[in-house]
Amino acid sequence: MIGTVNGDWASLTVANAGLARHEVRTVFQLGGLGLIPDDVDWRNLPAEPGRALAAYEHKLLFLDGPSDPLRLRYVPFDHDSGLPWSWHREEVRFVSSRIGYLPRGFRDEFETAQKFAVLGGGESDHEDRRVDDRDVEALGRGYADVLFTCLPPFERPSATDLNDKDAPSQAEVHRAFLAVRPRLLLATGSAFGAKTLAYATGLRTCRLVAAILNTETLDLEFIDDRGTRVEAPDDVTDLATQTTGRWLLRTQSSQHVVDLDRGTWERIPGSGAHRYDAPNTGLLRTFEDCAVGKSAFITTRSTDLLVDYYWARTSLILSIDRLAHGEGVDDVR
Repeated sequence: MIGTVNGDWASLTVANAGLARHEVRTVFQLGGLGLIPDDVDWRNLPAEPGRALAAYEHKLLFLDGPSDPLRLRYVPFDHDSGLPWSWHREEVRFVSSRIGYLPRGFRDEFETAQKFAVLGGGESDHEDRRVDDRDVEALGRGYADVLFTCLPPFERPSATDLNDKDAPSQAEVHRAFLAVRPRLLLATGSAFGAKTLAYATGLRTCRLVAAILNTETLDLEFIDDRGTRVEAPDDVTDLATQTTGRWLLRTQSSQHVVDLDRGTWERIPGSGAHRYDAPNTGLLRTFEDCAVGKSAFITTRSTDLLVDYYWARTSLILSIDRLAHGEGVDDVR
């Protein structure tokens, strides 16, 4: 399994090479694949991912992510509909000989008879790329051993969370999680990706590129860019548990870098982010609720004698990643 790719086919090749060393033949991809840009007909696919897969005799099955302009749900096959996105029940929609789309609500079994279910989509400015109640209805309430999603459910949901207009997709994923009650849920934020978390292992930095799921025991193994098995880093979901390090907080509309060693904060607003009246950088004074599934409240020190301090309330935090020494925001996917 690999995480977000967003059209980075070179990293996809690295991940495929690592997986091939462990005789993996089917690759599940979670998050944005970037296979079909907005202005490209989805039937005219780029050649690079096909070559990357063919080199190692892999097939790739992907969920649509928040940046993928492709939304196919399971619908009964209708010969008279004329729609290219109708398909038979329990059928992967192959868009090429090696790339298959797993529609929202798709269910199947591994060869070990372990059941799995799929719920793609994510938070997006495009309404049709979000998860909504129709997707949860398509998924149904039947049990599955594994649930594949692009968003994790809420860590500690409140009634406000489940009705949060700022995170409608995550609220629906949480409802799906409660309906399916899987033994294992795998989402993009589960600490692996085509180019994702870097962390210190002894004297060198190791970069996780993929995870291997044992479909019989449901155990996970992680591999680095050399195809070597490595221990997964601890998944940090609440910054209050940390006292050192530089951290990247991804929210729905922006990114925030919190440096606990230097005591600084920086906000990198996204294209749809609200404008702050206060500065986007400063010396950290306090922070509260810096946890996945919450909106952080951050205060910074003021250099203006007439202002006691500046404050900022973030949108919903989707992930927290450690930044290695010298690593920038763009280095962490």
